[in-house]
Amino acid sequence: MRGLLVKDLYLLGRQKNYILCLLVISALLLLRADDAVFVSSYMTIVGSFLALVTISYDEMNHGRAFLFTLPVTRRMYVTSKYLTGALTCAAAWLLSVVFTGAALAAGRIQMSWEEWLFSCAAFLGVGLFFDALMIPIQLKFGADRGRIVLLVVLLACLFLGQGLASLMDGLLVDAGGPLAFLNSLSPLAFGALLAVLVLISLAVSWLISVGIMRKKEF
Repeated sequence: MRGLLVKDLYLLGRQKNYILCLLVISALLLLRADDAVFVSSYMTIVGSFLALVTISYDEMNHGRAFLFTLPVTRRMYVTSKYLTGALTCAAAWLLSVVFTGAALAAGRIQMSWEEWLFSCAAFLGVGLFFDALMIPIQLKFGADRGRIVLLVVLLACLFLGQGLASLMDGLLVDAGGPLAFLNSLSPLAFGALLAVLVLISLAVSWLISVGIMRKKEF
């Protein structure tokens, strides 16, 4: 497992220009805007995307076929991708916390410290959920088709959400109860609920990814 993580970190080390561009763009966004929420979400999600880059590298030149000649199981391979995703997401998130926290302290951002902390914590969950959604798609369909499938999934979720909203309006279903429940939660309780949902999504995603890799032939 350690060797797989070292391999992924080495591959990511070849993305220095990409990471530098991420930092420069984030700094420019903070200088030209006062929205810490967008900067935090941008940096965290782009950091989460780095785990998918390592999968693309593994696919090149039948790299996984060679990799599985080593004492590496498919379960270990999948687990390493989720660990890499968590590490890159956490690293990008920490950078976003430093950037936006410094901008908030300097008066560049017009929001309270409580709102800033809540948004930072929320987008860490969003970044991890992005990995939970994308890693199985990337393993199943590959880099090129995976992006198309992700777009289709996002559009389907959008239309499904709009359809459910219209259906609830047509049936006169009151959605105020669940919304009132969420609004009644304290920031700590809401964060705990979000953490549980993210952990469940990661566990389900990991199981799906293991099943995908077991069926693949190299």
